[in-house]
Amino acid sequence: DAGVAAPQAPLAGDVPWAPARDRARAFNAEGNHQAAMDEIRAAVRAHDDARRDPGVIDAAIDAFALPHGDAFVPYFVRTFRDAPAAVDAVVAAVSEGKTWYIRHHALIAVSQLGLTERMDRVGMWLADFRQADTCASLRHSFRRLERSGDPRAETLAADLRAREPGDGSADPVRCLWRDLGHRGRPE
Repeated sequence: DAGVAAPQAPLAGDVPWAPARDRARAFNAEGNHQAAMDEIRAAVRAHDDARRDPGVIDAAIDAFALPHGDAFVPYFVRTFRDAPAAVDAVVAAVSEGKTWYIRHHALIAVSQLGLTERMDRVGMWLADFRQADTCASLRHSFRRLERSGDPRAETLAADLRAREPGDGSADPVRCLWRDLGHRGRPE
């Protein structure tokens, strides 16, 4: 799976780097992101046009998925800096990346590319909020959203205020009860 939600087709035709691209995808699917980056490096070293292949780009962004995925950011920035499709994909990954690590490592890459004005931080925080699995991470994301003043964050807060607390320790309304302006404990 790609690091960004929207699927992208590989370059048309039989390309010489297709085996390396396919191995990188397979390694990412197995969680072996280091091996995936090794395949991407080999493909790009042997074929400069591989940098324009959406499958190679997605595999490179998908390698950001580990806690230490930020180690791949400098290589990504050096290699894909002048590949517009790669730049667009990493900007999109800030808010659309499938995991917290992909989104936050993409943010580092976009910052290093000097393109922070193009990224959607609020979209990233909304995705972080939706994927949060602890009260602490819900609170952290919610507080960032509240400070943003973005209409999407205001809509989220209004929706949460209108809901009753649910069951479970990571229920957003239960976790954010006081942040939402309620008094006492949720029932």
